[in-house]
Amino acid sequence: MGEKFPGHDPGHETNNEMGLSAEALSARLGFLETEELRHIRARLTEAMIAGNQETIKNLVADYHDTGRQIVNEWQGDEYGRATIGMLLAIALARRDAGKIEDYHKDLDDALDYATNVGYDDVAEALQKVRDEEV
Repeated sequence: MGEKFPGHDPGHETNNEMGLSAEALSARLGFLETEELRHIRARLTEAMIAGNQETIKNLVADYHDTGRQIVNEWQGDEYGRATIGMLLAIALARRDAGKIEDYHKDLDDALDYATNVGYDDVAEALQKVRDEEV
């Protein structure tokens, strides 16, 4: 039996036997990446590959500001969960750019956040993603 993430598709459970990708977890937490955000993330990945720090800084800020609009649609626990989903989406840009160590650090930070606020189901899912990525 899988966990249910409140506030998002209550009839659809995660399947821990098959695993849950970081992308799927981000969406399950209520952070549904828009076309605009996917475009920003693709540009961010390119900037990370090129090592353009100024562009990276600006695109992270753009992604965060645009993503915050999605997160702000939620309240209470769902808001916190969507915030973790957004952090995961930004981490995916690092992964896609080949910055695996930074990606793992971002996963660990999201795991710490989930643990500290008491989202045990999210922490468990993040730990599974982290374990599968190593």
